[in-house]
Amino acid sequence: MKMKKRIFPTILSTLLLTACSQEGIVYDHSADVDPSGWTPADTLFYNVRVVEEPMSGFPVGKEPFYQLSLAVRYKRSFPCSQLPLHLLLDNGQPEHIVSLSLADSTGLPDGDHWSTLYTKQFDVTAWPIHFGDTGTYVLKVWPDTAQQHICSLTVTLKH
Repeated sequence: MKMKKRIFPTILSTLLLTACSQEGIVYDHSADVDPSGWTPADTLFYNVRVVEEPMSGFPVGKEPFYQLSLAVRYKRSFPCSQLPLHLLLDNGQPEHIVSLSLADSTGLPDGDHWSTLYTKQFDVTAWPIHFGDTGTYVLKVWPDTAQQHICSLTVTLKH
């Protein structure tokens, strides 16, 4: 029996948070941004489904933390050297603001590039993530000010 290629958007946007892979990655999802403009009203939503129980052996309130990484893909013509982003996860942690440096000390685009696109990855070490229970959590990301030439933002969680 042939399966039809029907994929529901919620399935695409929800990845299961399960046992560690060899690299320790438990969530990895990219969302495209309209390169002509990304404004504070254009929030990106990342649905993280936690299916495993918190690890036993940890005291209450001391669940294991996950490392958040962000990878920004942008055009070489990116006009600013800094990309300030707001991060909000509905797990009870307060909003976090990061400023990602997309240019080197001379103001030229920084990161890995292919043709006119650059990608730069950042570990957000100042904002460890934890989940106290199973369920679906939503990470919201939006820019501090209107941005142009940003193509996508990838969110990765690692053990």
